[in-house]
This record gives sequence, structure tokens and C-alpha cells, in this order.
Amino acid sequence: MSPLAPNASGSMDALSFVSASLDRRGEAARSFSDFAINGKPLRSILGRDLISVFGALPREVERSYARLLWPKPHTPSRAVLYVCAQCGDLGCGYFGVAVRVEDDCVVWSAPGWNTLAISDDIGPFDGPWRDLWFDRVAYRSALGYYL
Repeated sequence: MSPLAPNASGSMDALSFVSASLDRRGEAARSFSDFAINGKPLRSILGRDLISVFGALPREVERSYARLLWPKPHTPSRAVLYVCAQCGDLGCGYFGVAVRVEDDCVVWSAPGWNTLAISDDIGPFDGPWRDLWFDRVAYRSALGYYL
């Protein structure tokens, strides 16, 4: 079963955060807060050494990324979820999703890679994915610390 398979009950997806670290040979381990979807770390399906935008970057940078994850209704955004594990720079590439609000839901769709921050080109993500639907109130609560 895909790590992003729908809940058996057909209920909304749940966003939370889990402590994670990336230990690469010859480098100090990087600790961060990873996205968890329905209790499963999202990074586990990406297959790249990236860190999430939360837990390892300066607080004001985290807030700017969190605001993209909380768009106003009828104003979809493209949000960055993961950045370079070494420096956190978008210029090294990133993984992101489209985020939109629909009624009482927040939806993540169109996942993709951007390998050059100076480009708006998003390469498709070829791993397992389905649109993720979150209850707006629970989603806001999960992001609350970072907003």
C-alpha cells in the first residue's frame, strides 16, 4: 500500500510534525521537524537527502514558509516543503506542492521538484502521490507553532 493511501475510513488526512534527523557521512547530523501525513513521515517517500523547512532554519524564515502553507481562500499558492540538507538554500533545489483552500478544507496537490530557484519550472514528482485533503481547523492547529 502506498504511504499516501487514503484513510480506510474515508476521513480527512491529518497533518502533524515528527522529530527527524539526517545523518550524512562526514557531516554533522541535521535535526528538523518533518511533515507527517496520517502519522507517516512524508520525507520517507521522497528518496532524496532533504530537510523540511521547519525546525532547522531561522524562525523568521520558517514563518515565511508557513504562510505559504496557509493561503487565503481563493488564493492558491505554491509552498516549499523541503530544501537542501546542507545549506537550506532554495538555489540547491526544493520540493513543493500547490496549496489551496476549498470550503473547510486545505488541499495539497501537484507535487514537484525545482532544481533552480531562479526558475519557476517545477519538475513532476514520480513517486506515489494523491491529493491530500486536510480539515482546515485541524490543519491550522498543526501549523500554529510556525505561523
